Order: sequence, then C-alpha cells, then structure tokens
Amino acid sequence: MDALDLLPDIELIDLIPLIAIAAVESAPERSNTPITSGDGILSGSDYLSELLSCGDEKRIYTALRMR
Repeated sequence: MDALDLLPDIELIDLIPLIAIAAVESAPERSNTPITSGDGILSGSDYLSELLSCGDEKRIYTALRMR
C-alpha cells in the first residue's frame, strides 16, 4: 500500500480552485511604488514609454531582461 492508496478518489479538477487560492494568497502584494529613471520618478506606464522611446537599444534590452 502506498500513500496514494490512503487518499480518497480525488479528481484533479476538484483541486484546481484550491491551488489557485493558495497561489494568490502566497503571492507577494503588488507594489504601487513608482519606478525611478534617470530623469526622476515615473509611473510604470510612463517609465515604459520613456524606455521604449529613448533610442538606446542596450538599455531597452537590459531593462526588459532580453538577449
């Protein structure tokens, strides 16, 4: 007899809501802290707009963690 024999017949579909709730509860809270840039403090969308329009490909790839 193994450990799985001790569990009642549980369907995976029944566990999905429990897994989702546990993932949400254990996730760190989202921060609304503004992002700083070389020009000052920007919101996330303003920072992204500034980043993509800066013209410095190396900075863009580094900030977005792309190769």
